[in-house]
Amino acid sequence: MTISETVLVLWLLPVSWLVHDLEEIATIDRWSRRWGLRKSDDLTPLQRRLVGVLTSTRRRFTVAVGFVGCVVVGATAAGTFDPNGPGILIYTTILGGYFLHSFVHVGQSIVFRGYTPGLATAISVVIPVSILLYWRLLSAGLVDIGTVRMTGILGLVLFVPFVVGANRLSKRIDRWIV
Repeated sequence: MTISETVLVLWLLPVSWLVHDLEEIATIDRWSRRWGLRKSDDLTPLQRRLVGVLTSTRRRFTVAVGFVGCVVVGATAAGTFDPNGPGILIYTTILGGYFLHSFVHVGQSIVFRGYTPGLATAISVVIPVSILLYWRLLSAGLVDIGTVRMTGILGLVLFVPFVVGANRLSKRIDRWIV
């Protein structure tokens, strides 16, 4: 497969991200009501802490998803327009955060002993698409395994503050709208 064909495949990242986040948007309200209404005594300390972070309204969550989506699309554009330079590093950093965050979904579901928003597509879409994208990047020679490791770790480290920031910004916007 040529580099230009591989570059086209890079757009699977925002497509799969959209599928994943549509699942989260569709399920966040119900999940938040279910866990947000529980008595504090019914929750483990870790569950209490995560409920405070994870519960959201669909509107607020959708605004935060919009911010993240802009970054995912921008990183994909950077990777496709500059596959042999810094653009591909930006892309693989976002891909790394995206891929590794899927295991956070699995961990959250273990903590809550059941479904959490995004779990189904984290397993069925995010992980397989991320593996496919890494395989294509490596086989086309656009990155090496060291770059995958470095940008994956960087992506995961940046993922948490970025998502927290997007959530905070969405809360501010939500207050302006209401």
